Amino acid sequence: MDRCRQEGYKRDGKVFAKYLQDNYPHLYNQGVWIFGDGDKALLAAGFDPRKMRIRRLWDQETIVREIRGMREKNFPLYARYVMCHHGNLFSSGQRRFGPWSKALRLPE
Repeated sequence: MDRCRQEGYKRDGKVFAKYLQDNYPHLYNQGVWIFGDGDKALLAAGFDPRKMRIRRLWDQETIVREIRGMREKNFPLYARYVMCHHGNLFSSGQRRFGPWSKALRLPE
């Protein structure tokens, strides 16, 4: 069970209850059945349910600051890397700027 949920997280980057119910109902139902509720299942899979519920607002300033921070730390900024390792930044950058390449052309 643990490994399946972790693999789903690695693949999609999401372990929110609603997302699991819609996309992985077998995992969600199995976790609830085995552990009693979704939070206990997340804990068993190695996630902190409180942290998984935290939503972060990504305005333009925050996106630019995060990209600049990654650039300063010499992290790769190509789309696949950012999508896999910084999924929230990637999706927020696309929502705000369109294609990821436009998000990398940072406004001054």
